[in-house]
Amino acid sequence: AGRGEGFDDRALTLEARKRLQRVSEKAHKAGKVTEEEVLDGVLQLGDAHMRMDCRGECVAYFERAKEGFVRLLGEDSAKAVNAASALAKQLPSIDERVAELRRLWDRAKVSLPEEAVIYDI
Repeated sequence: AGRGEGFDDRALTLEARKRLQRVSEKAHKAGKVTEEEVLDGVLQLGDAHMRMDCRGECVAYFERAKEGFVRLLGEDSAKAVNAASALAKQLPSIDERVAELRRLWDRAKVSLPEEAVIYDI
């Protein structure tokens, strides 16, 4: 399956993510899904916007996911770092991106096994 079958349709993916997010947020209000699951969807929605070159929208979703994961799981959680990384990749200058990604790497490697840091795994 590929493009011909609609599996690589970015616009379709974006619309599906929007609908799934609305359903997820309603389910959260009803107590059927966790806040973490809602934030996972927010991050995926940001990614879908990024793939459609909608920079303003993707930044807003990445920021919402990052803030939510930091509040819920802590600044050094894998999900918070992942959201912060997605946000950093949207910074306008390459120097800013590199500096932010290095800062995130310094935070992330604290929780990695020593072998992963030494061998840059």
